[in-house]
Amino acid sequence: MYSSQLSEKIYTDTLEFYSENGYVYQPNFEFIYTKDWNKANIKRINNKGDVAVVIVEVPEEIGEECIQCILSIEFIYEKADGWKLNSLIY
Repeated sequence: MYSSQLSEKIYTDTLEFYSENGYVYQPNFEFIYTKDWNKANIKRINNKGDVAVVIVEVPEEIGEECIQCILSIEFIYEKADGWKLNSLIY
């Protein structure tokens, strides 16, 4: 699903996984997702060889308000595995 570069970034930077004495550890986190991906709309797809950028509009609830978020989501093509997500989405 994720590119090799993004997978490593997620584990080390975002989720803060670390290894110690041959074991992998992760601090406890609580994530709250408020985007309604069922109502997302693709606005544009830019494809240049092995990189594609998809511009998506998705509603997000903030308290009692609902706003439209515009996200740029990058995919890269890896020869062994095909298209992989190369952007963090949260």
